[in-house]
Amino acid sequence: MTEAKFAHCGSSMEAGIERQLDFEFAAIAVGATGETLARVPLGADVEIDGFVAPTSKRSQRLRVHITDYHEISGD
Repeated sequence: MTEAKFAHCGSSMEAGIERQLDFEFAAIAVGATGETLARVPLGADVEIDGFVAPTSKRSQRLRVHITDYHEISGD
């Protein structure tokens, strides 16, 4: 299992208006995905797939559960 904090910086369109996004979020990856993700260098750009779920049954806090990822080349 690998727990990590990710940062996202970018923009998105909302109601025809560009909105700047800059935030951090908690994530977790288990099994083989967690093992390989733990070897990705800090600061690397990655694209992740997964789902959002509460951190526990009674929690209102959310965390991204990573099911797959790939590194994005800087070229």
